[in-house]
Amino acid sequence: MEKKNKKLYSEFNDQLSEIMNDPLTGARLKGDLNDFRSHDFKFQQVSLRICYAYHEDDQHVTLVYFGTRENFYRDVKRYVN
Repeated sequence: MEKKNKKLYSEFNDQLSEIMNDPLTGARLKGDLNDFRSHDFKFQQVSLRICYAYHEDDQHVTLVYFGTRENFYRDVKRYVN
């Protein structure tokens, strides 16, 4: 991620810390994306989401996608397939 918007970069890192502290905080996605979770937050009145996978067996998190709420699931599907 480029550091063009330092406030967004800082907020993104804060949200990642929240995910790392409690990987089950995000909502589990449904259907063919049920291996992933979505963590929602707002930044300057824009709804953003982080898609990630939590691997309980070895307790690590894999970041998959970050973007706006609009067309989020379509974009995640395109990215993971």
